[in-house]
Amino acid sequence: MPPDLLFPSPKPSNLITVPACRACNQGFQKDDELLALVLSSLMGTNTAGRSIWKTKVAGGLLRRSPRLRKAIGSTFHHQPYPFRDGRKGLAPALLVERDRVLRALRRIVRGLAWHEYGRCGFADDTVRIMTDAELQVLPIDQAKRLSARFGVGVERIIAKDVFEYHHGTAAGNPEDSAWWLIFYDTTRFLAIVDPKAATDEESEPALLL
Repeated sequence: MPPDLLFPSPKPSNLITVPACRACNQGFQKDDELLALVLSSLMGTNTAGRSIWKTKVAGGLLRRSPRLRKAIGSTFHHQPYPFRDGRKGLAPALLVERDRVLRALRRIVRGLAWHEYGRCGFADDTVRIMTDAELQVLPIDQAKRLSARFGVGVERIIAKDVFEYHHGTAAGNPEDSAWWLIFYDTTRFLAIVDPKAATDEESEPALLL
């Protein structure tokens, strides 16, 4: 966790593994491939992310699957984009299946919870995923409440500039926890596990990238 597909070669020796039946392990392969496509194609990704795009996505996944290549290409368009140097212009964008991206991220959170605490008994619909863009507009009072609830947290670096995560719990309970997932040094997601607040995120059909 996360899938080794996201790591350039040579892979680090400290990759996290968790027990899984064969059906679960193989049943998420397509979601994992879509997650790799999404993370490695985002504007601003670092050298590691570009390497995954070149070697495993464009040079592997898309080459092997004309159907996926056609499906992705059919959503290609340009949209307004504020560049980091202050310019505003048009940037290439895709539409991908949001529920599959969220499902892959929730699976990672579940695996990390098992790795850290030996249990992950929370339901998928209790895990709310927020993107970096959503976090940037998060009201300050909500951010302060989250900080007070989960504390400073613990930092784990699996591979520098590829994947790291930070996590904190309320009273040591992984069923009430927060997980920062940081890919390729720039792409961040915050997952909040809250048994009292089931989410309906997966009702949204697409994610704009």
